[in-house]
Amino acid sequence: MEIGDIARLVAYVLPGYVATEFRNLLVRTKKRNDFERLASSLFLSLIAYALAVAVVRLMHKTDWQSHTTISLGNWWFVGLLFAFAVSLGYILARFTTCRALQRWLYKHHVDLTEYPNVWNEIWHCEGGAPWALVRMKDGSTVFGAVRAYSAEADDTQRELWLFPVREIGEDETKEIPGLSVYVPGDQIATISAYRPGDCLPEERR
Repeated sequence: MEIGDIARLVAYVLPGYVATEFRNLLVRTKKRNDFERLASSLFLSLIAYALAVAVVRLMHKTDWQSHTTISLGNWWFVGLLFAFAVSLGYILARFTTCRALQRWLYKHHVDLTEYPNVWNEIWHCEGGAPWALVRMKDGSTVFGAVRAYSAEADDTQRELWLFPVREIGEDETKEIPGLSVYVPGDQIATISAYRPGDCLPEERR
């Protein structure tokens, strides 16, 4: 493969790569292997190129092909191409986070979510910080509101920060003023979580 062939390949894949990375900035996604990333980039590049070429054909009826090459002379075509790529990334992110679409797909037994795994999804709560009862491997328990959590899709070291924290008594729980607790994921046995305002998907309107 010659240098020119490699450059053309990069020029073709790059718009789709930009679209994918822009989507990942807006929505956390599960890490993919190299083949999946390449296939996704190629597909998005194809769409971006098709849209950009369609615009060029509308502007130049006869010699449109000379205006669709990657070169400094066609800088506006390159700009249009990457503008479409960024737009595709934004549309994909909004598509994934559309609540109405999620509810409609759930009725058809398709679970669409912007969270790559259960760990990321359970802590997202529109009704306020979720409360968690964390049972540790040493037998101790911690009860508090989830202030922060490790949010990367492929974190191997998962962590929780609970604040405020409540002490569980026989009849009631009592908040411990000023106390926060750091919980490393490798020390957690089980977690019971309460998300304010949660309801079953079929109950949502």
